[in-house]
This record gives sequence, structure tokens and C-alpha cells, in this order.
Amino acid sequence: MRSLRYTTVLLVLTAHIALGAASARVALVQGTSSMPNATESRYGVSVTQRLSRWLSAIPIAHTTLTDDSLSTATLRGINVLILGYNPTPLPATLRTLEAFVNRGGKLIVCYSAAPKLAQLMGMDLGKYYGAQGSTFWTSMQFHSRKHGDPARIVQSSRSMRPVYPKSHSAHILAEWNTEKGKPSGLPAVVESSRGIWITHVLLDDGDVRNKQRFLLSSIGRYVPEVWPAAARFALQHCTRIGNISTAQSWDALHKQIFVKGAPKQAHQYWEQATATHRKAKQEYAAKHYVSTISLCDSTRETLIKAVACSQPSRPGELRGVWEHSGLGLYPGDWDRTCKLLRKTGVTDLYVNLLWPGQAHYPSRIVPHSRAYGDYGDQALACTKAGRRHGIRIHAWKVCWNLDGAPASFMATLKKAGRLQVTSAGETIPWLCPSRADNVKYEVDAIREVIERYPVAGIHLDYIRYRDSNVCCCDGCRKRFAQDTGLTLSEWPADLQKKSVRKKFDQWRCGRITHLVSQVHDAIKETAPAVQLTAAVYGRYPLCKASVAQDWHLWLERDYVDAVCPMNYTADPNSFKRWLDEQTALSGSKGRLLPGIGVTAKDCDLDPIQVMAQIQEIRRRGLPGYLLFDLNQTLATETLPALALGSSKESH
Repeated sequence: MRSLRYTTVLLVLTAHIALGAASARVALVQGTSSMPNATESRYGVSVTQRLSRWLSAIPIAHTTLTDDSLSTATLRGINVLILGYNPTPLPATLRTLEAFVNRGGKLIVCYSAAPKLAQLMGMDLGKYYGAQGSTFWTSMQFHSRKHGDPARIVQSSRSMRPVYPKSHSAHILAEWNTEKGKPSGLPAVVESSRGIWITHVLLDDGDVRNKQRFLLSSIGRYVPEVWPAAARFALQHCTRIGNISTAQSWDALHKQIFVKGAPKQAHQYWEQATATHRKAKQEYAAKHYVSTISLCDSTRETLIKAVACSQPSRPGELRGVWEHSGLGLYPGDWDRTCKLLRKTGVTDLYVNLLWPGQAHYPSRIVPHSRAYGDYGDQALACTKAGRRHGIRIHAWKVCWNLDGAPASFMATLKKAGRLQVTSAGETIPWLCPSRADNVKYEVDAIREVIERYPVAGIHLDYIRYRDSNVCCCDGCRKRFAQDTGLTLSEWPADLQKKSVRKKFDQWRCGRITHLVSQVHDAIKETAPAVQLTAAVYGRYPLCKASVAQDWHLWLERDYVDAVCPMNYTADPNSFKRWLDEQTALSGSKGRLLPGIGVTAKDCDLDPIQVMAQIQEIRRRGLPGYLLFDLNQTLATETLPALALGSSKESH
């Protein structure tokens, strides 16, 4: 079933590539036989989807193939192959790639572990590097911009597999910088006559525009006609900001984006954008396509600032940010992260400090994480920095999900029968919520945090089941029968009966609600001033049957101070509809903090779209919002734009 699911994903991905695959001279190669296991296969699919999305946005026509489908026939007409993540290609695949480059094709390779592939490209594959202690890599610094490469790509990579020039045609294009911005001496990008090699995967952690620019410049070396098409597209679309459509004229655009009483600074940005846009058209007419694209980027950035200046602020609201890594933007330097956030108007930071299988501090209950080993007590460091800079720190607690747990710990839990089981009998790495010892474990871990650290709140995440297919362990069978009086002769097959399923869904909701109530009581007993919030699925009541998350009940019973519906969408109508549904629920007044998916998967909001969603939240009188998630895009694009108006602090 697992291989069938991956095959279906690949077929759908291949069948729906935008921009006319029939005429494409560029192909992405989805890793299949080059992947060592199912987890890597899932990750490989996400990488291919990401690269396809970026190429489509430039736009560059492309198709998608798989490791196994590569052949002389499928590569006919293809000039550039992009191996976004294909770690260990089989010998047959390597032979096909060799034939491809021998007839003049070019490769763009990311993070492969294949020495023969490196040799094929005139390079030597180096040893694997994993980040150690405070040493990791935060950007790729380019030596030259001869082909339109960006000056720098910001990306936080904790591992790499460098290659080194071997043939006379090979040379280093970019080197990695360390977390302190210093050159590491390790190659980030190497070019030869046969293509380009990037020593890590292009991550989805921000700086998307420069990653797109790098893909464009890399492909443009070998398929020059992508440049005029990309420049023309940039010129046509640089005035599309937020949900504002490109106007018929520059004057019409002015009327669309300017509000009455716009500040002087907004008009200054408008004049600057006008001049830049005029220059971009001149460069395009002169066939200077690289500079055209750069000027279009500047035009768009300046127009966003013009709109941002005109946005009203709202004193006293909660402006929160989710921080997923547990390390901040600059690992080892929480002061720097909190200072930046405070400067851009952020009031609350939700730091991912605790999972069932790892804690970023010296817990006496939960196994210690690698982050704690590398950087020390992150709960202490972020709460101290938060106090210094006026940022309220909430401890983000992932529930049940054991991602990142040590293998020995997982083995102990599995042996004790404490993990969830699917209807097909598969054990998954999630704690079973119906077991009293698992509930106590989760509550004790939270109690430890509020006893030891001055957090403003506990923020529950994954406060649900994985999906509707769990848990069907023997313990759940016994406890379900005890709690409902239903004795099922065929377990779990009888759960498919409509009347039984309804009771089972209600029972599952009760297991999740029980943990929420226990956490509520622990906080009231230990640190009553600490707030309890939860990240929840926005579509209520659909989430009751799907993941057993009855968050409306939590509000009605005052188990939580607020819920944070994850309203991740770029569609303004959907966002409005979800807010209307949520605010109509009893007990929700003043206790909804909607989540905005700035850089969530398949969302990618520009600053104007974020501002529009913030205004919808304010129109309903809600106390604030949360932004997902703290990365370089949020730090360098979204938050500075909000600080010009929407989150501007009065002094």
C-alpha cells in the first residue's frame, strides 16, 4: 500500500506540471530507486514539488520524470535535468545520465552521495559534514554574478556533502558562510562544463526569490531563451501585490492601492517605484534581461512598502510568531532574534521547546534533544532574552508525536504497548492517548516547564490523533468497551459500522479533551498566571471526526485561554469564511487567535496578503493573531513590511 501511494503521488505530480510539458527542455527527476527508504521517498516528493512550484512561478516550462523512467526516449528534447534530491542513483541510472551529458545535456544536482555522478561532472565528492556544536551554515556566498546569479542565498543547512573541482572546466561558484557570517571554506556551488552541483538541498526555509533566481540563472546558462520569457513575465507581474490585480495603467494602479490620507512616505515609495518600473521597461527593450528582472523585483518591493505605510496599526493586540526550530533565527543568540522581533512589533513568541521524545532543555522527564546538546538550555536562553526585549515567551509543546525521539526510547515505548496502532495493525510513532501513563507523562513534562521557567504560556500542538485511522491498539479496544459498554466481536472491523463509528469518534475526542483538562488543572495548581493555548484545525466541526479535536468544547468549558485556528490559505474568501464560522461559535469571543500561514506549505503569502488577513481579523474584534513561521522570509520580508504600518509601534 505504501509503494502504491507514492506511485500515485508521482503520477499525479507528473501529469499536472504547469506551463506545457510537451515543449519543455527542462526536467525534474523525482527520486524513486535512488531513495534508501520510505521516509526519504516522502521527503524527495516534497523537494520535487517545491522545485516545480518555484520554476512555475518564474516561469520556466518543465516536466517531471523519475529515476526509473530515465531513458534515451524520455530524455529526447531535454537539455537540462535537475536532480533535486536523488542521493544514491542506481548504476543503470548513472549510465543513462552519462549518455545524456555525453550528447550535450546538462545536470543540476543537489546533495547527492554518488561519487561516480560527481566524477561524471568533473568533480570529486567529499566527505559528509554534519553541523557540530555552534557550527553550521547559513548562506551561500557567490563569487561572481556573471550569469545573473544572486549575490547570496540565505539558507540554514545543518549538513552537506561538498564536491571539489577536478576537471579543468570545474570551479567553485559559491562558498558556505557559517552562522556568524564568516566564510567556511566549504564549497556551496560548483560548476563544470557538464553542469552545476549544489552541496545541499535547496530548502524551503525562506529567501525563495533568490533561490528562484539561482535556478533561473543556472538553467539560463544552457537554455538562453528562458531569460526573455522570464523578464517579460516579471515586467507583467511586478505590480501584482497581494490580491490586487495588475491594473490597465500605472495611474489606475495608483488608485487601487492608495487609501485616503496616505502618509508622505507612501508617496515617496510610489515615486521611487515609478522610476524603477520605467527603467525596467527600458532595460527590457534593450534586451538586458537580467537587469530587467532585478529592477522588477525592486519595483515590487517598493510598491509593497508604499502600501504597507498606509496600513493602520492597532495598539494592544497580540502579535505572535511561531518559532519551529526551538533555536531562533540565530542559534546560540536568542538576544538577536528577540531584538529583531521586538523592533518589528512582535509581542509574543511561541517557541517549540518540547516534544514527547525530545526536550531542548535539561529535562528530568523527557530525553534531551540535539539542540540542547549543541546550544545548551534553550528554555532558559529564550525566556531570558524575551524578558530583556519585552517579548512574551510561550512554550510550544508538541503532544503525542514522537518525531526526533531516540531509537532506544522508541523501542521501550513500543515494547510496553504505549504507541498508537492503525486499523491495519501498523504501529506508528505516536503515544496512545487512552493510556493513563501516557497522559501522566505529557502532563508531568508540562508541569516541569512551568515550575522551572518563567514562560508566559503553554501552547499545545498536535493535540489530536494523527488521523481517523487510529488508535486501534488492544488497550483502546479494552478501554473503549469499558467506557461505552460496547463489546465488539470484530476489532477493528466493527468500527466501520456507522453507529459504532460515531461512538468511537466521540470517545476519541474525549481522550484528547482529557489531556487538555489535565494540563489546565496542572497549570492552575502550579502557575495560575500561565496562559494555555492550542493550535487547532480551523474547520470545526470537521476536525472532530478526522483527528478528534473538539476545540469548541475546550472553549465552552474554559479549559483553554485561547485557541489558534491554523487558517492557512492564500484565498481571501476562504479566510473570511473560516473566520466567520469560528467567531459564530459560542465561547469564542475574545479567545480566537487565528494563525496566518505566511510560509506554510502551498500558501506563501506576500506581505500585502498578510496585511489583508490581519485586517479581516481586526474587523471581527479578535485580540490578535499568530504568524507561521519564523524563518528568513518572515524576518526579512514580512515583519519589516508590517512594521511600516500594520504593527508599527507608537513612540
